[in-house]
Amino acid sequence: MVRLEGVSKIYEGPSPVRALEAIDLEIREGEFVCVAGPSGSGKTTLLNLIGLLDQPTEGEIYLFGKRVNRLSRREAARLRRERIGFVFQAFNLIPVLTAFENVEYVLWLRGLPARERRPLALKALEE
Repeated sequence: MVRLEGVSKIYEGPSPVRALEAIDLEIREGEFVCVAGPSGSGKTTLLNLIGLLDQPTEGEIYLFGKRVNRLSRREAARLRRERIGFVFQAFNLIPVLTAFENVEYVLWLRGLPARERRPLALKALEE
């Protein structure tokens, strides 16, 4: 489901920062993985790469059996919207929307009509 091969990330600047170096990782479907480490160890960088929010400097990223680190921005956004979920430490809700509207918003982005969105959003909130 998730595979990284030789993934490195360097943030360029006056003093380049090597956030990740030659990471090989495989996470199979159904596995539960915890990413832990001290501040500055590359946890967020790793998650941003897996979540297609950033590109590696070196290496390959595969999600669901497909190489993804060279997708266009549009293709990456579609894959994130349809197949990738994030659970943040903070809620990261849209503050002007209700909890229901925040849940329904993702379904709207997927193009579902209101008659289909509402029952799905209600079910998600009940669970």
